[in-house]
Amino acid sequence: MHKYLLLLTISFFSVAFIGCDSSQSALNKPIRKTKTLTPDASLLAKLGEPQDLGFASIRVPTDFTLSTKQTQGKSTIYPFIGPRRDDGTRPLIQITTLQLGKSDQARTLGVTHDKFLAAVKRRRGQWSQSPMSRGMISDLEFAYSSWEGTENSRGTPLKGIMYVTYINEKLMVSISSQDAQPMAEETIPLTEAAIRTFKVQ
Repeated sequence: MHKYLLLLTISFFSVAFIGCDSSQSALNKPIRKTKTLTPDASLLAKLGEPQDLGFASIRVPTDFTLSTKQTQGKSTIYPFIGPRRDDGTRPLIQITTLQLGKSDQARTLGVTHDKFLAAVKRRRGQWSQSPMSRGMISDLEFAYSSWEGTENSRGTPLKGIMYVTYINEKLMVSISSQDAQPMAEETIPLTEAAIRTFKVQ
């Protein structure tokens, strides 16, 4: 597996340094009315049965498999990897969770999203990203955006998406996907449909 297709920036050391912008808990604020995000109905047949994560479930593409789950401290990473191509590239959906303590309560959803996206940007060249949007999946408010860039060491063009949410006041969840171009033009809509099947148990 080419490691440039793993979201190494969404790792144990990066989630520990997500900053905050307010002394008031953002997690207790009423959720604003935002649009409901649903998967593209035409792509649902390409998604498998719900994968049980313990705290939630998600339907990933039928040819994706869960690689080794990684846990360290309060953080856990669930990498779902697509099939390896002849050029060595593989698409990825990665779910990262972080258990929240009292000191984490001041983090806002928008700032957390920006911190995660900035971690990806630091390892990419020719970077561009969409404005952050907000939407509801499984009664949770997500902040999300898409991005494009190149892998620094190889110059491989990449495309990805980033979704971030909080579950109650206990867990931060980031769901990310990326793939190499031009295959990403087909795979990213599919992985985004998968992300939008996320459901808390």
